[in-house]
Order: sequence, then C-alpha cells, then structure tokens
Amino acid sequence: IGGVHGKVVVTGCEFTNNQDVGFIFCEEVIFTSNHIYQSADNGVSLSRGNRKVVCVGNTVENCAYNGIWVSGFFTDKGPTNFAVTGNAIRNVGHNGIYADYAPKYGTIVGNEIDGNYNRGPSDQASDVNGAGVYLGGFPTTDRANPTDWAQGITVVGNHIRAMAPGGIYMNGVKRIQVVANQVSDVGTQFLADGTTAIASNDATQNVGVLIEQSTTSA
Repeated sequence: IGGVHGKVVVTGCEFTNNQDVGFIFCEEVIFTSNHIYQSADNGVSLSRGNRKVVCVGNTVENCAYNGIWVSGFFTDKGPTNFAVTGNAIRNVGHNGIYADYAPKYGTIVGNEIDGNYNRGPSDQASDVNGAGVYLGGFPTTDRANPTDWAQGITVVGNHIRAMAPGGIYMNGVKRIQVVANQVSDVGTQFLADGTTAIASNDATQNVGVLIEQSTTSA
C-alpha cells in the first residue's frame, strides 16, 4: 500500500506465506492485531516516506528477514513519528525490530522478541544480522560517516532473548533512550558457518547492548 493520503488501517488480518506486508509514503498507517506467518521477506515493512505509524499487538513468526521493518530503503530515509508496541516476534532470520536509515521520533516499547538463535534465513546465513532491536543512521553503506541519524527514539521494556549476536544494537544515533529492557540468553559459540568460534575480543558478538562506531553517535 503506497502513497495514501489520510489514514490506512489494517487490523485483524492473517498473512501466511507471502513476501511481506508493505507500506510506503503513506500519511498515516495503523497496523494492529494482525498475524504474519512465514514471510519470504520481512513480516511487516513500515518503510520509507511513512508518517504517523502505529504498529501494535501483532504476532510475527517464522519470517526470513526482519520481523518489523521501520526503516528506509536504498536512498530513502526511514519513517517519522512511529510507535511499535506490544508485538510478539518469534523465530525470524534477521533482526526482531529493524529501525534503520535514520527513522525519527518513535517508541519501541513492550515487545516480545525471541530469535531462536538464527543468523539469517536458512539459505543466506550472515554474521551481521540478528539483533533484537537495531537502530541506525543514514546511509547504511558508510556507517563511519553518517549524514543523518536515528533520532528521538525510546527503547523501553522490551524482552529480547535467544538472538544470535546480541540484544540491542545502535549505529549512528542521537537522543536515544534505552531503559528497563530485559535481554537474556543471547549469543552463540560459533559464527554463521557453524564452525568458526567467536573470538573473545569480538565486541560485535554476544553482547546485550552495543553502540557500534561510537564516535558517530550522541
């Protein structure tokens, strides 16, 4: 659904074996109480150009990539004014909630995220995905030199468990609150190939909360 003026409401729907449920360039999106199962891409993509996004009380299971995508895409930045609250995300290949490409002014509150130690979908194992919540700036192609930041976002009261690399990752962020989250049983012994042991000095793996490229954040 793209380019809609006014309000788009999707509630109480069942999405099974699809690509992903996608919204772009909409004035207002309300996505509540839906069930998404076994998507070939993300569970739901609340993507570029959206404003006033509400994603509440959904269940997302067995998706190949991210559970909830609150991000931009390629040259377009992420959405503004969003609330991702009270969702259950289980057994996804990449990140539980992915808020990248400089989204702004949002809350990520009270979500249940259980990653089942996945490192990507079964045919595309990866060492760089798999956080419970990921916040990032823009562009994603040069993390050391952001031109815009994920700003004004609170990450509060989420329960994150069984994620392969870690709990909450931030990269190119400003004015972020990370408060009272429970991160449990994250991390693995091996990288995505299943045989390479994770080095004890690898600061990007097996961590609860990580600020990558810390000089780019404030």
